[in-house]
Order: sequence, then structure tokens, then C-alpha cells
Amino acid sequence: MLECLAALARPGAHVYAVGHDPYTGHHALHRAYHDRNRAEGRLPGQVTMRLRYQGRVSPWFDRLLLSQDELADLLEGSPWKLAACGTPDGRGFYLATLQLVA
Repeated sequence: MLECLAALARPGAHVYAVGHDPYTGHHALHRAYHDRNRAEGRLPGQVTMRLRYQGRVSPWFDRLLLSQDELADLLEGSPWKLAACGTPDGRGFYLATLQLVA
């Protein structure tokens, strides 16, 4: 997706994204999910989910929850850099600013 955005944007463009560090949760079910992902060769914060609202249900989709360090690693070799990253709140949410450098 970031490659597609880079093709449409000018150098210096910014993307603002809310991130969620998956390692902030202490629930045993979450830890077991992370362990299963690792065993299957997936990232610990790779989540398959769907949304339900007022009787409606979305199709299943993948969501990637990353720590700030994992986000920086993911951007290596891409035309984007991590320009700024806010401090996670008590629940692990943070604001990341990506900048197009190429």
C-alpha cells in the first residue's frame, strides 16, 4: 500500500497513521495469539479480524499491529521514513508520521 501511495505523492509528502503496539496487552489470550503467529512464521501483531456493527458483519481482513521499532524496520528499503512517532499512551496507541523521501 505504501508503494502505491508513493507513486501518487510528491517527495516530502506525509502520511499520518495511528499505530498500536501489540506488546502492551497483558491478556493471556493476546499472548497466545502472538505465540501462534510466531510459530506460523507471521509477525506477532498480524491480526485477522472482522467488524460487527448493528447486525452487519464485514469480510475478514488482516491488520498489522506494530511496535514503533517494528514500524521503523518495516519502512527500511521503502521510499518512506519514520519522521516522527509520538509516545504510546497507556494502551499502546501512538501517532506515526511517515515522510516520502524518494
